[in-house]
Amino acid sequence: MVMEAICPWPCLASAAPVCDVVQKKSFAQVVHNSCDVQISQLPSPMIKGESLHIKITQEEYEKGLLDCRKNLHGRVLWNKGDKPLTARDIRTKLVSIWKTTHPLRIISLGRGFYEFHFENFEDMRLAWSSGTVNLKPGLLRLSKWMNDFSTSSPRQM
Repeated sequence: MVMEAICPWPCLASAAPVCDVVQKKSFAQVVHNSCDVQISQLPSPMIKGESLHIKITQEEYEKGLLDCRKNLHGRVLWNKGDKPLTARDIRTKLVSIWKTTHPLRIISLGRGFYEFHFENFEDMRLAWSSGTVNLKPGLLRLSKWMNDFSTSSPRQM
């Protein structure tokens, strides 16, 4: 005669659920199935003077301009003797100040200038409305994104 075990607590009676273990993929595994692009499909680069030029279509150019409508330019002003922050440090401080709903991307343009890319207009407006930001050390002044922006002659800052 075989006796079955009786458990008075239903939560213990059923077998523990088996959790699927999610294995992380390596970078090579992720890009392994990426689409192959033929070199012949890419635009040909040209050298003009000392610059490398790549011709893009008007459609791609306009698409890029539309994406940049959610960008802001900024300049960090340092006091004499302040140790400049890295772009990563600036991003960390701004994420806690602005509290954006989506990730914030920062690109260093050199000479204390940065480009801030927001995923949506609400996050951009939130940052814009905060005005000048005290980063301790340094002050961040924002300006609207302009397609002809130059760090050597910033008109608006």
